[in-house]
Amino acid sequence: MKLPIHNINEMKISGVSIQLNPQENEYKERYFQWTPYNLKTSFNGQEIISGRLIGWHHAPVFTEVETHGSDEMFFFTHGECIMIFCDLKNGIPALETVQLARIPAGTQVLVHAGKAHFVPVATGDYFEAVLYAPVQDSPRASLAEPIEGIV
Repeated sequence: MKLPIHNINEMKISGVSIQLNPQENEYKERYFQWTPYNLKTSFNGQEIISGRLIGWHHAPVFTEVETHGSDEMFFFTHGECIMIFCDLKNGIPALETVQLARIPAGTQVLVHAGKAHFVPVATGDYFEAVLYAPVQDSPRASLAEPIEGIV
């Protein structure tokens, strides 16, 4: 199945909150700048893990998604990427709910618990993101057919 890719700020994705590069609350002094992101969450559990996610360019074709029992927060710091989102019905990805989002650097994405998604694909050479989430399982579900983004 081929689907169009939309800019994440131009779409509504249930179970996902976003904030593009916020500049209205920037605080700057001579040697530093602080830019707070306003999306807030509460993680299930007290063991929080963070990490650097790097993804490389390849065709935007997705064959599986994953879910989590708690929220997962991404801060995209470099490059642009395409990320898949969809709902599950009885544990099976519902193809009619699949959305492909183009995410620029400087964007914060909060994937709420239970929202199916998968590791993004870089549109250029690579993208980088910092990820925060509780230590949790990442059960995967295969899509009934590959989802290919129309670039």
